[in-house]
Amino acid sequence: MKNPEAQQDVSVSQRIRMMFYVMKPSETSFQTLEEVPDYVRKATPFFISLMLLELVVSWIRKGKPPGGLDDALTSVSAGIVSRLP
Repeated sequence: MKNPEAQQDVSVSQRIRMMFYVMKPSETSFQTLEEVPDYVRKATPFFISLMLLELVVSWIRKGKPPGGLDDALTSVSAGIVSRLP
């Protein structure tokens, strides 16, 4: 089981950098498995925020709601599948 205290020390900057794989090796190296934060759970809010931002920007630029939601559904599906054991 993961250590809850280890998961709380991930900064907002690190959470954003997780989305783009811009983490330093020293930030992602741990002595034991229990020390490893749940990166996916920490990055999920930023993933959803970026999807919503893309939707809003697309709506503003085109002046109407985006017609096809296939890209969003594909992204959400990929996120769900990545959580499977």
